[in-house]
Amino acid sequence: SMNYVLSDGSANSGAVYSLGTTNSAERALGVIASGSNAANFGVELTNNLSAAIASVNISFTGEFWRSSTTTQNVLTFGYIVGPSGSATYLLDPATTFASLDVIGPLPVAANGPLDGNLPANQVAVGGTLNVSVPVGQSLYLRWQDVNDVGNDAALAIDNFKLDAVTIPEPATLALGGIALIGIVATRRRG
Repeated sequence: SMNYVLSDGSANSGAVYSLGTTNSAERALGVIASGSNAANFGVELTNNLSAAIASVNISFTGEFWRSSTTTQNVLTFGYIVGPSGSATYLLDPATTFASLDVIGPLPVAANGPLDGNLPANQVAVGGTLNVSVPVGQSLYLRWQDVNDVGNDAALAIDNFKLDAVTIPEPATLALGGIALIGIVATRRRG
């Protein structure tokens, strides 16, 4: 288990971080990997809807709170569909999806803190996972960081948004084509 630490980007030890400017309530969730610390974080989303999920649209802001040396760091996204309640999804094999990776800034000679709230230290990230999540199953989303050569970056996510698109129920499929288009377009849950 890793520590969960508040930082403005000045900390450089391996941990999961609440990153933001000093005394600000506006925070981003991020990590720094170091030594043997594999810094990962994620979330379990259980499908408690009345229909299977056909896809999810995900968007967020990738923020850079500390620069790296030697290697451009990447916070790698992965997902798993499976039974609810997994205690090991942060480490289990997952399907990667590069569109939702956070790719850090280019390495610099001497690393240090950055202000991840500045547009120069942000990147818009988004993509659609075409993944079937049956009712009662869970979709696990996670981001992993590895200890890169040199001093590692602090990479984070903020402003996370997910929209699930459900599969129409069989009764819906019996409707005419025009009506079906209208129903499918409104079967979204945020």
